[in-house]
Amino acid sequence: MESRALLLALLMLVKLTAGDNCRAGYYLDNEQCKSCPAGSYTDSPNRGSHCKKCQPCKGGKFLILEECTTTSNTKCGCMEGFMCTTKECRSCQVHTVCTRGQDIQEKGNSFKDTVCRDCPHGTYSDREGSVCKPWTDCLAKGLQVIRNGSRTEDKICGVPPTIRTFPTSSAHTTAKQPDWTPIEGKNEGIVAIVAIILLLCIFIPFTLYLAVQRMKKQKQLPLNVVNNEDLPVALMIAADDRCSCHCPEEETGDWQLQQETTPPNLRNAPWVPL
Repeated sequence: MESRALLLALLMLVKLTAGDNCRAGYYLDNEQCKSCPAGSYTDSPNRGSHCKKCQPCKGGKFLILEECTTTSNTKCGCMEGFMCTTKECRSCQVHTVCTRGQDIQEKGNSFKDTVCRDCPHGTYSDREGSVCKPWTDCLAKGLQVIRNGSRTEDKICGVPPTIRTFPTSSAHTTAKQPDWTPIEGKNEGIVAIVAIILLLCIFIPFTLYLAVQRMKKQKQLPLNVVNNEDLPVALMIAADDRCSCHCPEEETGDWQLQQETTPPNLRNAPWVPL
């Protein structure tokens, strides 16, 4: 009986206490529960004399995810590319930007940062915040790989060089051999021909020069010099006459002396100046 009476007493106490509290969305004013005005709220039973003020989500980086009610606060978030710095989202900060050579593994939101990963082999990303793309398949395009790709750069393809081959009797193809073969002693033959030509070019003009000089000397001899025995005497007489610078009297004496010393067959021969 005593335990039953104690339980009833506790129930009465709870009822009395609960009747003094205002429910969520209300506040106590002069022992009366009144509804929270606009822009305020209470999210639990209370005996407070005023409601809580709703959080403003103002600014270029904020978004209103849920409007404020009398029983719940405003739920703020951040624009794309930003995330909240606190649970209540009092401010926003920019997401982590994946660098070149990385990919976005998990995109960030208002309450979680972006998660990056390195590009796997065979892919690349050449800009910040971009996704990993596969390398270009040069062989599929009939091209040759000029430079291999990396995590930050694509492959560079180019036209393969043309290799000319010529068919042969065998199954294999080999490069064409030169049509000429070196001739042994070819240089020596060329040198000999050049030497002969040079000798002829020197010998022929020299021979012509000697012939011309001989003809000039023959024209300067007296006309009646026939045999070789009289040639020295005629030359001596011509030389004496050409170099004579004496007076008339001396020239006359010399002429008489010459007539006496000159052989008879050369005395009346005409003189040809040298």
